[in-house]
Parts: sequence; C-alpha cells; structure tokens
Amino acid sequence: MSFIKKITNNEMVDISLLSIEELDILHYEEEAFVAEQVLKLLPFSKERELLLKTGYDLVFKILNERQRKEKRVIHRNGVTHNNVNILCALIKNKIKANERDVVLFEAGAGSGFAINRVLKKCNSPKLFIKACDICISDNLRRIENQFLNVELKQMGLYQSLKELSDNSVDIFYADNVIEHLIPDESGIIFSEIAKKLKPDGFVLLIIPNKHLGPGDISMKFLPFGEKARGFHFMELSFNEITKIMNKYNVHHIACAFRISKEKGFIIKSKYLVKIKLKLENFYKKIPNKFIRRCMFAFGGYTISIMKIKKVM
Repeated sequence: MSFIKKITNNEMVDISLLSIEELDILHYEEEAFVAEQVLKLLPFSKERELLLKTGYDLVFKILNERQRKEKRVIHRNGVTHNNVNILCALIKNKIKANERDVVLFEAGAGSGFAINRVLKKCNSPKLFIKACDICISDNLRRIENQFLNVELKQMGLYQSLKELSDNSVDIFYADNVIEHLIPDESGIIFSEIAKKLKPDGFVLLIIPNKHLGPGDISMKFLPFGEKARGFHFMELSFNEITKIMNKYNVHHIACAFRISKEKGFIIKSKYLVKIKLKLENFYKKIPNKFIRRCMFAFGGYTISIMKIKKVM
C-alpha cells in the first residue's frame, strides 16, 4: 500500500491500486489545482512556497509510483544526454582556460543525473558544484556525501541565489526549470542570475518551447497549443527567452542543434542566432504537429547557450 493525501479534498488514496491512466488523471487534477491556487498567493510568500513544495512532493510520489508500474526510470526534470554533453563541453573549456576555480550552479538538480554525469566526464580539482532543488533526492544526497566539491541546498531557486555572492558563478545551468518560475517572480530571479555570474560567465538554459506546448502533465489532457495548466507557469519561445535575458545583458553566443537525445552539435555564430530567431516565427505557423515538432527539435529551440557582458 502507498497512501497519499490529495490536496484538492484531503482524501486519502492508495495509489498502488491505481492504473497508469488513473495515476495520470490524479496527477493532472492535483497539479492543476495547486498551480491555480499558487497564482493567487503573494510573490515569494511563505504560503506560496509551502503550497508549491507540498504540490511537488505529491507529484513526485505519483511519478515514482508510475515509474514502479512501468519499470523504467523517469528523469524528474526531463534532462537528456545531449543537454549534459553541452554542459560538459562548457565546463571543460572553462577549466582549460582558467587558473582559478570553476563554479557550476545547477538550478533544480532533480534526480542528480546531470551532476553525476559531469562528475564522471569532467571532474577536476578546479571544479566546484553548487545546486538547489525544492526536493533533494536520496541519490543527490549520496553524491554530496561522496564528493567534497558538491554542495546542495534544499530550497527554491530565488532563496538559493540570494545566498550566493555576486560575481561568483562561472556557469549557470537550468534544464527544464525556468518554465516552473512564476511570472510575478521571474523578473527578480533573472536579475539575480545575472548578478551572480562572473564577468565571463555562461548560462545554459533548456526550456520547453511554448510553440510545442503544453509541456507539463497538461499535454495529456489539453489540446496542442493550449496554455499549460500545471507547474509549467512560464513556457517560453526562443525569441522570448532571448529578449528577457538581453535585458540583463546576457546574450546568445551559439546555436545548438539536436540529432537525437544523445547527440547534437553547436555552432558559434551571432548571425546564425539571428537567423534562428527569425525562423522560429515561420516554424510556429506550421499546422502539422509532427512536422512542427521535428523542426523545433532538430533546430534546438529548447536550448539557449548564452554569455554575460559585464563592465567591471
């Protein structure tokens, strides 16, 4: 037996007795309800923080039960090998170029997939990893206990950023996290990200493109193109995240292209970035769902590789 307490009506449910379809329905109903209530609460309030954590805890229990029934691993934050390979390439270049320590900050470390792969592929005495998540998994705790250069904070992104010193982060990494920001809090958080970056700091963001949404649990219940009703409060287009980050002097420096979830390639070109921005306006009008998804996937329209320009 595996009982949970529904947030919608406080009813106790044994999720071990539910089918996969019933688990999806429960997931959607609870997540949509919590998301609606969260938007009514004050920005950065304790009430909002507590409700969100309660909602995420419940959803993770449902996902874990779903994973048990399907007998497969579900990465909590949608991370893929290709995304982490890009991250590792940035880290290796930073370590090679810098005599000083290199600080990686991961927002929403999830199951620890990215950190574990980084430690295997490019661990170095120079590398120091800081990460936060609203719920720290047992796997992440094991990694922290095993490696002295890993520091975890069980808290939201804003609270974790506030604890960092300005100009202290070489690479800010967020894979399927930014879409979980709440619009009335996002401006302050983006500003904090820019403040924490060193003058030559990089930002690697992976965000479900809004033109392929909804991308959260809503996708199983809402028509293609509808606004997400779950915890994806802020799905963005490639153009939108570009404009937002430009406000904080963080600019695209390269374009990523995907071959598969495991492989891809990067081309550093400001001109190609401009072309890619314009092409998005064309791709978003493609009526065929499958073709549009293919164009956005190969074009890497979920991946943003950026660098800050600071005057020190």
